[in-house]
Amino acid sequence: MLLILTSLFACGHSDRVNILIENQSGFAIDSLSVHPNTAGLMVELQPGDSVVYTADLSRQVADGAYSIIYRNVQNGKVYRDTFGYFTNGMALEREIRYRIVPPE
Repeated sequence: MLLILTSLFACGHSDRVNILIENQSGFAIDSLSVHPNTAGLMVELQPGDSVVYTADLSRQVADGAYSIIYRNVQNGKVYRDTFGYFTNGMALEREIRYRIVPPE
């Protein structure tokens, strides 16, 4: 699955980052979640829909990366990916755009 990731860099560091997830895959997605995600939010996205997660890094004390997991409703296949980076619980970006595109 080809994924396109775009980041907007911030001058200052924050313990929160907005992650815009766009479903450009052509299929419905459910059980979508992003980590770290203290709210436990799981959503469904139809083709062309998008959602904004606000990742709260205030409980993260070390370096790490964001991860996403979601399921293709049509065939049940589960996809996982790791993207981006945070350091010592602080976001390096103020916004991340994550596009889910059709598998090759």
